[in-house]
Formats: sequence, C-alpha cells, structure tokens
Amino acid sequence: MLKKFDRVIPLCCALLVLSGSALAAENWADKSTSVSIKEYFELVLASKFRNLNPTEPAEVHFVADSSPDKALLIIVRSVVTPDLDLTDDSSEKKEILSEFRNNVSKQSDSFIASCKKLFGDQSVATRWPNATVEKNVAIRFVRSDNAKQTVALMINGKTIFEPSQIAAESKDLMNRAGEYWSQ
Repeated sequence: MLKKFDRVIPLCCALLVLSGSALAAENWADKSTSVSIKEYFELVLASKFRNLNPTEPAEVHFVADSSPDKALLIIVRSVVTPDLDLTDDSSEKKEILSEFRNNVSKQSDSFIASCKKLFGDQSVATRWPNATVEKNVAIRFVRSDNAKQTVALMINGKTIFEPSQIAAESKDLMNRAGEYWSQ
C-alpha cells in the first residue's frame, strides 16, 4: 500500500508546483499591461524628477512627438531672483548678478546630470533611443513671484541668460512644445 503512495506523492508535489506558478501569474501585479510611451515617461519622470527637491518641486513634462528625436523633456523650475534688472552688469550689481547666475547654472548642471543618468537607463534607452540633453531637454527657469517670466533657459546643453536669446529660443520651443511651454 505504501508503494501506491510513493507514486502519488511526487505527482501531487508536481501538481502543487505547477498550480502554484499558475496562481502566481493570476496575481494582478504580475500581469503585463499596455502602457504608451507617453504614459511610461510620465510615470518615470514623476518618480525621478518631481521629488528631487520636495520643498521646491519642479514641473516636469514629457512632450511626445512623431519621432523620438523630436520628443522633448521640459523642466520648469522657479527661482528666487534678485530685486534688480537682470541685464544690468554695472559694477555695484555685478556680484549679485554673478551669484544668481552661478546658482542657476548649478541647478541646471544638476538637472543635466539627472537627465543623462535617466537617458542611460536601459528601460528608458529602449523606449527613447538616441535621446540626449542637447536635443531633447529644455529647462526653463522662471521667477518664483511671476511664473510667466523666464529668467534663464537651458537649451542645447547650455544655460543662457540673455533676454534676446531666451526670447528666440522660447519661440522655437513654443512651436515644439505648445501648451506645455506656456504653462
């Protein structure tokens, strides 16, 4: 009689293993789902960028386009600006203006490093091939007391402060990003 159970026990164990893995696949967390590229990047950006500085969060938008080369990552960061004309390079204000620009440049460099790290991630690289900071990232620095006023802009991997350059680049970015640029 024990010999009959010797054959049944391994069979029962095999059934448990097979049914256990089948039950695990029915767990909702293990099921695959269809997520668009835009949805994927909105989730990734929310987890990677929005909480970099929780006390002063940046707005982050992914603007999909007809091809990965034209897609754009827009970061809008509010900054406290000195209470002076930001184009005035006179000697008495030069130090304050220089300190302000250095601070913005450091923030820009930090975001650039984060973007490069993001683009190097395998799961991102397979969905957004050939993405670079130079062609796919724009960082708009706006006054903390007036979010419609852009005081600096990182585009093509460089941070610019000159109002005429900001205006020219903003016009191009408005065409590329539409509503996301004007927010």
